Amino acid sequence: MIKKKALITGIYGQDGFYLAQLLIQKNYHVFGYVEKIDITHELHQERSITIYECSVVDQQKTWDIITQIQPDECYHLAGVSFVSYDKDEEQKTLYTNIFSTQILLTGILQSCPSCKFYLAGSGEMFGNAIESPQNENTPFNPRSAYGISKVTAYHIMKTYRQNHGLFACCGFTYNHESPRRSPLFVTRKITQAVARIYYGQQKSLSLGNIEAQRDWGYAPEYVEAMWLMLNNRNPIDYVIATGKPQKIVDVLCVAFSLCNLDYKKYLHIDTCLIRPDEHIPLIGNPQKIYNDLSRYAKKNIFDIIKEMIHFDIKILTEKRSLCNEVTNTNSM
Repeated sequence: MIKKKALITGIYGQDGFYLAQLLIQKNYHVFGYVEKIDITHELHQERSITIYECSVVDQQKTWDIITQIQPDECYHLAGVSFVSYDKDEEQKTLYTNIFSTQILLTGILQSCPSCKFYLAGSGEMFGNAIESPQNENTPFNPRSAYGISKVTAYHIMKTYRQNHGLFACCGFTYNHESPRRSPLFVTRKITQAVARIYYGQQKSLSLGNIEAQRDWGYAPEYVEAMWLMLNNRNPIDYVIATGKPQKIVDVLCVAFSLCNLDYKKYLHIDTCLIRPDEHIPLIGNPQKIYNDLSRYAKKNIFDIIKEMIHFDIKILTEKRSLCNEVTNTNSM
């Protein structure tokens, strides 16, 4: 049986890792590319994965990779993924997220127009939304360079779908978490802090508006939704979300209580971390993808946080054990 071939940009990231694992289970040969190869990364242990070193904005090298492997599916997950209101970050965010999308689509159109394309969108594309929850028909109204870059990339993708007949679609993914989440995001920032406070390695945790609401899901479930979209009959865009809002303060309570700690004793509110007011919360309506693809969120944020806490405590426990072994060995 001939294996399907999938190309994943940003394969080292949270979504790239889980997607690669999922596709291997489905007997794909997975290809990916990253800015800099790390041969110690777990994905390099998989025989069915080939990883290239390539910048997402390197046009010629990207086209060469596409021409060489002739992928059946392409998942564009790479780019600047953190929402920042820092003006110094605007140019990089816009350039990377927009230009990388155009490069990939052009390469696919030239070399393998039958390849199906997935664009990682975001709930941030709705920005100052006119309604909550948001669905596939909610107008875009981004309020950050990140949101603008994703909306622009979406319109580029849509143009290639309409004008050139490419199977290209976008998933408007809301926050999705796991133990592989970057510490830049609030959930992992919280779980790492709890683990460090538990072991006496950190004294406090600085956050912004803890009353803010988020729509949090589970990353391994969201990458499955991406795969379902590219194996759908037609290229259709979907909101990928839980539809269930939770406050940051509720996540704090659960995370600290798992270690028998009171978050109020360790929390510091930093006004510099408070984002612009969200008059209408960014909560996704996943009804369409549920109706069409029978996809729904199973794992709630509190179970996800529990998994992340256990993971972060395990990491610190192993580090402490290793340090003790080294100390004991040196004292002999």
